[in-house]
Parts: sequence; C-alpha cells; structure tokens
Amino acid sequence: MNRILSISKLVLFFGILAIAISFTGCVKDNKDVVPYAHIDLVLDLSTDLSLLGPSLTATVIPITNGLGSEIDFGLPTYPKIPLGPGQILQGNGIIIYRKDVYEYEVYDITCTFQAQTDYCRLDRSSDFEGLYVCPCCDSKFLVPSDGYVFEGPAAMPLKRYPAFVQNNALIIRN
Repeated sequence: MNRILSISKLVLFFGILAIAISFTGCVKDNKDVVPYAHIDLVLDLSTDLSLLGPSLTATVIPITNGLGSEIDFGLPTYPKIPLGPGQILQGNGIIIYRKDVYEYEVYDITCTFQAQTDYCRLDRSSDFEGLYVCPCCDSKFLVPSDGYVFEGPAAMPLKRYPAFVQNNALIIRN
C-alpha cells in the first residue's frame, strides 16, 4: 500500500512539474536584445578623455557622414573631439561612465525596448547627469546604476561592453 501511495505521489509531482514547465514555455519573453555592433576603440586618457571627470559621462557616436566618430561630453563649453580613422564604432554609439580614476563602464547608447525594430539612440537628459532618455518610448536609464531602467516601458538594462585601462588608454572591444 505504501509503495502504491509513493508511486502515485511521484506521478502527481512530475505531472504538476510538466504542466508548470509547459505554461512557462508559452509566456512571451520580454527581453529585447540590442543588435550586435562592432566596437574597437582605444581612447587616450590624457587627450581623448581628459575632460571626463569622475562620476561624469561622455558619449561616443558615429558622425552622420559615416566617416568617423566623435566624443561628446554634453557641455556646450567642452568641444566635441573627433576620433582618428583607426577607431571602429558601429551602431548608435556608446556611453562612457567614469566611475573612478582608472575605473570606467561602457554601455551601448541604444534603448533596450524593442531594440531589434526601433533601434533608438538615447538622448542625454539635461536634468540629471547620467540619466539617458529614449526619444521613441520615453524609457529612462541611469548609467551610474549599471544602466538600469529608471522608468519603462523598457525592462532590460543597457547593454554593457567590456572595457579596461592599459598604458594610459581606455580599451573598448567586443
């Protein structure tokens, strides 16, 4: 009798487990993925990023004619700095956040909400340093907080790129 009860409990357990798995498989995945963009940048800390102080952000975006990129520090008193021809930046661009003296974080500047179809480039907010706003869906992202969504409809944080400092240069490659 105990053996039959144990077997029926196992059958019931695995039956419930199978039903739960089948229902979770039908739920739409809300994770939007930013399309791949090749990045191979070497930015000199003494020249290219000399205006980027701790806890500040800069954007690197392709120039509209497709012949290079430029660094924008977001202040009218700071000039935009053009990058040399060997620097590769595809896609919408990146956000560089200087956390500390030799610690940087780099994020894609593309909104994660419907990124495969809309491919919207975020705008820097004039209200708060490190806040970026999507002009398409009005999602807001905080870069000092690992690119997390401050306000939706986006559900995923900004895509992050590997970056490290070597020989007084910030190297960003994917």
